Amino acid sequence: MGPENQPRGIEARTPFSRLIMDFWDPHFHLWHPSMAVWAGPAEGPSAYTLSQYEDDLSRSGMRPVGGAWVEAASACTSPMDSSGYATACLAEADWAGIELGGSPRTYRRVAAVSLQDPEISSMLAILSAQPDLVGVRQILNHKPSWPRNRALQDLLQNPDWRRGYAALQEYGLSFDMQLNPHQLQAAADLIEQCDRVPVMIDHLGTPTLYDCRHGDAYWPGLRRLAELPQVRMKISMLSYIDSDWDLIRTSLISDSIHRIIEMFGEARCCFASNFPVEKTRGWLAPRLFSAYRDLAAGYPPAEQAMMFSGTARGFYVGPT
Repeated sequence: MGPENQPRGIEARTPFSRLIMDFWDPHFHLWHPSMAVWAGPAEGPSAYTLSQYEDDLSRSGMRPVGGAWVEAASACTSPMDSSGYATACLAEADWAGIELGGSPRTYRRVAAVSLQDPEISSMLAILSAQPDLVGVRQILNHKPSWPRNRALQDLLQNPDWRRGYAALQEYGLSFDMQLNPHQLQAAADLIEQCDRVPVMIDHLGTPTLYDCRHGDAYWPGLRRLAELPQVRMKISMLSYIDSDWDLIRTSLISDSIHRIIEMFGEARCCFASNFPVEKTRGWLAPRLFSAYRDLAAGYPPAEQAMMFSGTARGFYVGPT
């Protein structure tokens, strides 16, 4: 844990807070309009390739050493049937694999799936046979619903989806779980039942400012997740909570981050870029990583190293 009784955040900088550190990014996206599945978010660029991503990270003030590419297909609005969607998800993962394969850095892939698909076992077998493809994701946010879930509804309550999730245990794949605060308790129950699936909670569980301040569902849900040793937490997409979360007026966010780190422990939390999404919202690498370093400044160097590299690399790559 971090130092006791020491203020953290913007006013807590210590002499080691600006050392050049390794950064293993647990959450970034790549896409291209030639992909069958998606051309990227409406507010984003028409393409975002590995060379663009690595160029962005070169301005972070960190030492980029690799990361986990995360699918974007489960935010796709296309009304594909299950077979067409599975084909598109594989195409996206294959394209990303080609992109990442040209770099000397250590990258891993997290592919899109539709776990409620009756043919999901075939899909998982194909994915698990690829050495650098270590996990899957399917966005679960419902009410407020991310685009595909307006029709799919709350997948956590779908028996077919739950069977697909349980099948992950047989294929050695982790699950990146993006969901809303009111879904955390149901997610924790499922994670506990399927305890051989390593789980990474994306973007802090997508809280709003209201959730951080009042937290009727959010904080109890996080405490429940923190009890499960197979769960890790990504500190990312803070612009979803407040577009200018680095300002003093939004200290509620930094206080919430430190509360989450204390709850899960530094060895189970990791900072992520969420590029290029954050970039399109005005968070270029110098600003984003300066703010992250301010958040981490009150923690000893070894704990900072865990949150910027060790936790994420251990989850997606394994022990070194």
